[in-house]
Amino acid sequence: MYTQNINIGVSRTSGTSSTSLKSDHDLEVSVATGLIDDINTQLTQMSQDLQSSLEQKQALDEKTNYLGTISTHTPQTIDNVLYLTISAEEKEKLKELGLKEENFKEVDGQLYVTPESVNALSENFKTQKQNLNSMDELSMLKVQSLMDQRKNMMMLLSNMMASNNETLSAIVRNIKN
Repeated sequence: MYTQNINIGVSRTSGTSSTSLKSDHDLEVSVATGLIDDINTQLTQMSQDLQSSLEQKQALDEKTNYLGTISTHTPQTIDNVLYLTISAEEKEKLKELGLKEENFKEVDGQLYVTPESVNALSENFKTQKQNLNSMDELSMLKVQSLMDQRKNMMMLLSNMMASNNETLSAIVRNIKN
């Protein structure tokens, strides 16, 4: 992201033609609209980034909720270690989410997972979501700043157009007199 500062200083003498004034005005309008377009492009990109972040947070919520359902499974103590009973499908899903083979145990055809590993993975997902939230807060501040810049450029453009209109009106009045 970048910021552009452009100062346009145009001095006009009393003998300046309306064609020259129009060219100067066109240049000013072109620069202002170019800056507004740049800001709009940045806002569009930030909007897409925020949408992507929202989708990532929703996916993390789904994963955390899934792990929450696993945590409610029936606990079993095997060899003085607490485990949760799971199905083969749940084991595969947990492996997809990031649990390693050492977190699982199979006894007499029944699969188990350690609750600590499920809780640790859930906390990892919650931390990732918190990080995304923090980044989104910074992005929203940048969006607000860009909106302020856009508003200022629109006011500048409006003021330039009003000034040009006043100048042209003065020229027409002078020609009539």
